[in-house]
Amino acid sequence: MFVKLKEEFSDELGLVKSRLNSKESIIENKLLLEILKHLKLTEQNFFRALLVLLTGQLGPKKYTSDLIKIATGIEYLHLATLLHDDVRVNTELERQEESISSIWNDNTSLVAGDFFLPAVYMR
Repeated sequence: MFVKLKEEFSDELGLVKSRLNSKESIIENKLLLEILKHLKLTEQNFFRALLVLLTGQLGPKKYTSDLIKIATGIEYLHLATLLHDDVRVNTELERQEESISSIWNDNTSLVAGDFFLPAVYMR
């Protein structure tokens, strides 16, 4: 069912991915960009963004650009919690990839997570 829903909302999810990876991004710091690249945003399943888009179908307007912004913010929030969680549980591998804290260090992972928290509201 998840795969079918992703197909149905592929255009909208593509817009979310595009916003996360766009050159208009709020991220100018090279290290943060490298961290994002490592997290492989384009390969995430975007489950949370899909939930936002599905919830939007319950209202009178089935699609708005605001939904895309909210879905993007939710993905930034998810990234922030992942980065903080790496440190909390002392994770060396995250989704079969080296965690940010194991590549750089715990402080880098925490600061990157802290950066993405306000990014939720800036998108």
